[in-house]
Amino acid sequence: MGIFPLRTKGNYVYRSLAPVAVSQVLNSLETLTNRSIYQDDSYLRGNLHLKLSRSRKDSILHKVVEMIDSPKTVSYCSFINIAGCVLILSGQDKKLLQALGSGLVLGNNKLLSIRNHYGRDGADQMGALILSYRFVTSFIKDDDKANDLFLKSVNAQTCLSYLVPGIAKAVSSKWLRGTALEEILSTQAYGSSPIAVRLKKYPTVMKYLTWGTILWESAFPLIYIFPEKYVPILLHAVKGFHFGVALTMGLPRFFWGFMGAHAAVEYIIKGKNNE
Repeated sequence: MGIFPLRTKGNYVYRSLAPVAVSQVLNSLETLTNRSIYQDDSYLRGNLHLKLSRSRKDSILHKVVEMIDSPKTVSYCSFINIAGCVLILSGQDKKLLQALGSGLVLGNNKLLSIRNHYGRDGADQMGALILSYRFVTSFIKDDDKANDLFLKSVNAQTCLSYLVPGIAKAVSSKWLRGTALEEILSTQAYGSSPIAVRLKKYPTVMKYLTWGTILWESAFPLIYIFPEKYVPILLHAVKGFHFGVALTMGLPRFFWGFMGAHAAVEYIIKGKNNE
């Protein structure tokens, strides 16, 4: 069984976890190569000390807070994060290694969120939920029951993660007018890639892409009633959407973060059709 997630077509649990691990490795490498933004004079500096400013400087609490706020902590956490991902990727179908790896990654991300509350994108949140479900279900002794509950939980989360934003977009004036994508790409954070620069020259295309996003996200639950032979095609189309967003907005983790969720959808549909 290969370590790369796409080589294990029958192992749905591993196919759900491995892309998330890849996403986290990319996140850690990105952090290690951009350490300047975590310094004390940058926007991702540690700010936990601001909440606990009344603590005595000679107290243990103050020393712990200083350690968490230190830029070095971010680097240490990145290496620990990579170690957790290696456990997940090397774990294959071993529940214990998957749980240990998931626990390390979740603990690290929680520590970093305490240090600085800077928001994460939807793919990061989806990845955190997938790892959380694996960690919790790993306490179930029976491996088959643990894996089944894990995949059902990820599937339910996946469906909601597409349906709810789709409905929210459908009642948003910006999305209904077709200007949402144009406004997103007008920001410095998401509109500086070569694809984004070129796409901004075609407002009509952006308008149709905006409406198309509303349509397919809201209609995602229909995948469960499609013939099974069409499901891989539909999921590949969704992956194409995430890949396009990743390239356009400069979010490489966006593709991997959601990719793992699709294995759980396949598991549910395959099980339904085999009943």
